[in-house]
Amino acid sequence: MPSEQISIVIPPLNEEHNIVGLLCDLCQQEIAGLSLEIIVADAGSIDSTVKKAKSFGAFIAKGGHPNVGRNNGAAISKGDLLYFFDADVRLRDSSFISTSPYHFNAQNLDAAGVDIHPTFKGDEGLILRLSVEVMYGITNRYLRFFQHSEHPRLQGGCMIARKAAFNAINGFDPEVYSGGDSDFAVRMNRSGLRFGILPSEVSVHGDTRNQTEDGMRS
Repeated sequence: MPSEQISIVIPPLNEEHNIVGLLCDLCQQEIAGLSLEIIVADAGSIDSTVKKAKSFGAFIAKGGHPNVGRNNGAAISKGDLLYFFDADVRLRDSSFISTSPYHFNAQNLDAAGVDIHPTFKGDEGLILRLSVEVMYGITNRYLRFFQHSEHPRLQGGCMIARKAAFNAINGFDPEVYSGGDSDFAVRMNRSGLRFGILPSEVSVHGDTRNQTEDGMRS
């Protein structure tokens, strides 16, 4: 079983209705032998996001734009591996944190993405559910197909990086406001570092708002 110290970084803004689900999932993870810390880099929430994060023992850092929040959280982290989650991500598999480092190391990666599957609220119609499932499936296959290309793509809902590699490219570019996750993967690749997508069984679930309201994140 891997022995890395792991830091979870979450960059929320007014996510009181979502972050509790993710924090509950993290508390239920099987992490025997692992050291885990949770850092919430809040972007100035005016709801109870920070209060709820503190109730789970999370460290609070100053956030901003997601890339800024991710960088600020990483700056105070103690982990060898950094996990960046959006607040609306859910971990359905209680062994995600314990098994993902094994696959990460087995592929000798410096940074990685994972497949993301939809989470439904229960009131969606059949056509919408099928449409969203198809969109997620196509996106996962697309990202996997191009993972070793010159321009790999990455979904920002869940990203993993070795802290040394993260520091080597100065983290996320705070000047990139759209597609910062894919920019991160491309800069990893151009720096001679190894980026890839973990096996499909290592996956998370994301909020369908990303597809039904805002469109697929790049």
